[in-house]
Amino acid sequence: MKKASLALLVCLAVFMASTGCQKKENAATAAAVDYGARTTGPNYWWVKFDKPVTLHIVNNERPSTPFLPGDDVTKNEWTRGFKEQLNVDIVTDWVAGNTGYTEKLNLAIASNTLPDVLWVNPTQFRQLVEAGMTADLTDYIENNCSDMVKNIMAAAPIVTETAKVNGRLMGLPSYGYGDLWNMYTLWIRHDWLQQSGLGEPKTFDDMEKIMDTFMKANPGSYGIGVTKNLDEFFWAASAFGALPKIWIDAPDGSLVYGSVQPQMKAALEKFADWYKRGYLKKDFTSAENRDIVNDIAAGKLGMHIWTNWAGWMYVDAIKALGLDSYMEPYQIPSGNGPYIAPLPLDNSNYIVVNKNCKNIPAVLKCISYHTWVCMEATRQKALTEEQVNRYLLGGEGRHDLVMFELNDPYSGGAALGEWAHKIALNNYQVTDEPMTSEWMSQYEQAAPWWRDHSLDGYGRWIQMYAPRSSAWNDIQVWNEGRYYMDRMTGPLPEVALPYGNTLNDLLIEGFTKIIIGDQPVSYFDTLVAEWKTSGGDIVTQAVNKEYGKKKTP
Repeated sequence: MKKASLALLVCLAVFMASTGCQKKENAATAAAVDYGARTTGPNYWWVKFDKPVTLHIVNNERPSTPFLPGDDVTKNEWTRGFKEQLNVDIVTDWVAGNTGYTEKLNLAIASNTLPDVLWVNPTQFRQLVEAGMTADLTDYIENNCSDMVKNIMAAAPIVTETAKVNGRLMGLPSYGYGDLWNMYTLWIRHDWLQQSGLGEPKTFDDMEKIMDTFMKANPGSYGIGVTKNLDEFFWAASAFGALPKIWIDAPDGSLVYGSVQPQMKAALEKFADWYKRGYLKKDFTSAENRDIVNDIAAGKLGMHIWTNWAGWMYVDAIKALGLDSYMEPYQIPSGNGPYIAPLPLDNSNYIVVNKNCKNIPAVLKCISYHTWVCMEATRQKALTEEQVNRYLLGGEGRHDLVMFELNDPYSGGAALGEWAHKIALNNYQVTDEPMTSEWMSQYEQAAPWWRDHSLDGYGRWIQMYAPRSSAWNDIQVWNEGRYYMDRMTGPLPEVALPYGNTLNDLLIEGFTKIIIGDQPVSYFDTLVAEWKTSGGDIVTQAVNKEYGKKKTP
């Protein structure tokens, strides 16, 4: 009995000793994880690596970037900055065009031949996460991401949440510039409106008076530009109680697609009437955006609904017609009710780190450095404007290494628009301190317009620095709460992906038939039924299963 007890005690001691050793080994392994070094001060993340770190990337071609002599997308001020300031060498494994990039990246994902860090679309992000190929960034954020990066993440919490799985951050969204910039604008030719003696349109009836006046004064012209994809129609439909192209709450608590709701009928009826009355071009069914700009430049058109930043697209018209012919932004007026801006999720891409990357902190420090150059360097008086422009190259250079670039919903929204509007009302003099370095860069982009009426400044001026800017219009819409956020707060579920283009094309084709009079407005109900049986019901069920409050089984 004593021998048995002794043997039991010996076994227990051995077990406890081995367990203790295992715990020490686990602790040692956990302690060995390098979460990145930090220092003190505002740039605490900025710690140069003692030994060179190599990060492999893949990239898009950048034909629009005016590279410095001898530079290209694989070798430029960004790659030199990462090396000099962080001791990080960037190696580009391959470069492809936009379409080729997606296809080539899909092959890399399928074959598990990924670089260290990559820029992916939502579908690719989902595939990588589900395959367990992405690094968990959660515990690396604190030491390696700057306060500005953390501010960006906090400014768009819904977007940031889309990069999390079970509360763990599996990538970083690229973000947008804030919901403000996803609103749409009614653009009216400035000199024609001045000559008409009419004021800002408050209703669609007012728009019709303006179109009638323009068409009478300019024979051969038509009322409002519409392209074959019906973008302008969709944007205008939100003045009739509709919320197209986003997912919205139904009365029963489920999610439904806004483009197939009954409120669309009023907008279809209006545009069908406009087509009959000659406000729409007879061959709009083949029109592209370039055709709209060409018609404005030819004096055939003085009204269009387009994006917040459309000023850059209208420059050719000003060149052809003179400075006073610029397109001026107005809020989309009321149809049968106030205009409500439907706002999609403000993100289209993600930055992910390969789970096999040997230095995750290096990736996040490069992201922080990129953000610092764009937003903080001149404010900290660490770089001059000239030095920063060697990176930004007039703005295009900002996007040369998108796998390290975050857009700015933090300071790029209403705060920027209000700062710019104050400057516009103060004879273009800056009185308030800018929140980031980019604010002054954008100010300088607009300045050529008011300094010498150079068209180089028109796009930025009309977007933000004109007394009536598209940004200021959108701020009013935002402040009045006239917007609706997409309830699908992430990518389209994978089971729904095969139906996307087919369903969109089906609606565009059907809506076009109604607008040009080939079908009555009542055809909308038939079209919606066809949409549902063609995959719409499957998509709706998938969206509700993933994002709905009223979950489907």
